[in-house]
Amino acid sequence: MKIKLIILFTTLFIIGCKENHKDTFYTFLNDNFLTIVDTIAYKTGRIIQIPNDAASDLKFNNFCIEIDTALSISTYLSKSIAIALNKEHLTEFEALFLAGSNQNIDTLDLSRLTKTGKYKLYTHEKIKDCIGFKIDCIITFHRPYISSSKAIIPLTIIESKKGGYSKFYLFEKQNGIWKKIKEEITIRY
Repeated sequence: MKIKLIILFTTLFIIGCKENHKDTFYTFLNDNFLTIVDTIAYKTGRIIQIPNDAASDLKFNNFCIEIDTALSISTYLSKSIAIALNKEHLTEFEALFLAGSNQNIDTLDLSRLTKTGKYKLYTHEKIKDCIGFKIDCIITFHRPYISSSKAIIPLTIIESKKGGYSKFYLFEKQNGIWKKIKEEITIRY
C-alpha cells in the first residue's frame, strides 16, 4: 500500500510540476512587457532614447511597434551574454544560461501578448495596418531562459540600419513577483 501511495504522489508531483513552457513564457512576458520595452516612447516617440532629446508628451492612444516574431539567438549574442554573466559572477544565471533554453518556442504569437499598455504590436506584414503613432523600430525577442525563480530575456531593438542594440534582462522571482535585477547592452549597431 505504501508503495502505491508513493508512486501515486510521485506521479502527481511530476504532473503538477510539468507546466507548459509556452504558457510560462507568455505569462512572464505579459507581466513584464512594459518593464522590458519601457514607456518613455509615449513621450518621445522613440524606443531608443537620444541624449538631450527634448521629451514632449505625445497625445496618442496607440503606439505601433513592429515585432519580429522569430525567436532565435545569434552565436555572437549568446557569447556576449555568457561573457557578461561570467564577468559579473552571476553563477545562478550563468547555470541557467548554460543549461540552455527550455522554451520550445520558435515563433512569438503576438495575439498572446495582452498587457502591452498603449503599444500595439504588429508583424512586418501587418505594420502597414497601424492606426496610431508608428514607432520606427523593430523589436526581436530572442529565445528566453526561464526557470521557476530566474529569467534571462535577450532582445534586439533596431531603429534604423545604423542604430540599435542587443541587450539582455535578468529577472528574479521575489515573493512570487518577477523583479528586474539587471539589464545590460551587449552589442551596439
